[in-house]
Amino acid sequence: MHCRHADEVAARDRQLPAPRSLAPTSPLATAGHVLEGDALAQLLPQRYPFLLVDRIQVVEPGRQAIGSKRVTAGEWWCDGSNPAMATLPHSLVIEALAQTTCALLQDRIDAARGGSAYFAAADRVRLRHAARPGETLQLAVTLRSWRRGICRTHGVASVDGRVVASRDADHDPARRP
Repeated sequence: MHCRHADEVAARDRQLPAPRSLAPTSPLATAGHVLEGDALAQLLPQRYPFLLVDRIQVVEPGRQAIGSKRVTAGEWWCDGSNPAMATLPHSLVIEALAQTTCALLQDRIDAARGGSAYFAAADRVRLRHAARPGETLQLAVTLRSWRRGICRTHGVASVDGRVVASRDADHDPARRP
């Protein structure tokens, strides 16, 4: 037995909701806006040493964002015993993609009231190459879908056009008590 109403509900679930209207003072109100330093610290809940994004540019608000991370030998994960062999751990690359996603979704959640994008799952994780000190890691995140309160994103981390890691992830942009 087929229900016409079920088709309508399924079609509605496949569509992305329109972003909430942004306040004119929102840092993500316009495409091309770049977040660095204090603006980035206000946006993301992470702090040193776990803030893994140096700069985020919103390409299309609520749809696509690009972040960057300058990998240095002076960071806590680099023990300094052999700088030539040091590489940024892939788990931190995936976390940097998640932080870029949080910035991407800020126009859909209310960070001032405790809202944040909670990481829920990762699929199709591919770890290909390593990022080394002295390189700049580019983090590109695109919103794929938004269904039943869960958003699915695709992220690619690369260095000089060479893919370091890619993943699909689910995030729950909700306010937690």
